[in-house]
Amino acid sequence: MKPEDTDRRLRTVEDMLAIHDVMVEYAIAADSGDAELLRELFVDDAVYELDDLRIDGRDAIVATVLGRGPAGAEMLASAHTVGPAMVRVDGDQAVACGYSRLYVLEEDQSISLRRLSFNRWEFVRDRTRWRIARRVVRALGAADGPELVRNILAKRLPEGG
Repeated sequence: MKPEDTDRRLRTVEDMLAIHDVMVEYAIAADSGDAELLRELFVDDAVYELDDLRIDGRDAIVATVLGRGPAGAEMLASAHTVGPAMVRVDGDQAVACGYSRLYVLEEDQSISLRRLSFNRWEFVRDRTRWRIARRVVRALGAADGPELVRNILAKRLPEGG
């Protein structure tokens, strides 16, 4: 193997790990109410599709995730988990596809699985880091949920908007 091939493969692995970190950072920021970190994770014109709801723009996404928008949930405590996810990197674009779960601490102190979803994340790399450009989330049982997962298997990267 040529040294440049090794370097390219190492960069790809580093990118994949960085993208996984962004997904975990998202979960931690959502659960801790860290608006600043959430803002940092998204590009300005990011899109978040949550089932039938489409949220446009970083500020609207942050407000919704933190429970201040149209789909924001008022919860005592939550724990988002993401993964496993498959990641495909192509230059400064990447797609990750996998699962997420939302656990909630109920008023009676029990913990319940509030949501199990298929996810498609689209990322772009800017000068400083990978950021979320689009996230599409479909609850388990949604008609188009499995298609989100199949797309990554076909290595399809985002096309247009």
